[in-house]
Amino acid sequence: MAGGGQAAMGFCFCPACGMMLQIQPATGGNRLRFFCPTCPYVFPVKNKEVEPIFSGDDAMKFAPKTPPVRTSPFLFLEPLG
Repeated sequence: MAGGGQAAMGFCFCPACGMMLQIQPATGGNRLRFFCPTCPYVFPVKNKEVEPIFSGDDAMKFAPKTPPVRTSPFLFLEPLG
């Protein structure tokens, strides 16, 4: 866990016993949370308001377009040196 009670990117460890925390998905009225499989430690994950990047029916019309990527079904690797 990072300081300030927020989960860090990557692995999170129990501050009580040091075991790697597992994720319990949100189900029913329960929120998403990290929990320790060996002790009673639980860390609830706070929900954040996320604004959509594009909203409305015509929003994707104005989204930036990128050229299509041409890929080959074959990949040849040559040894260096």
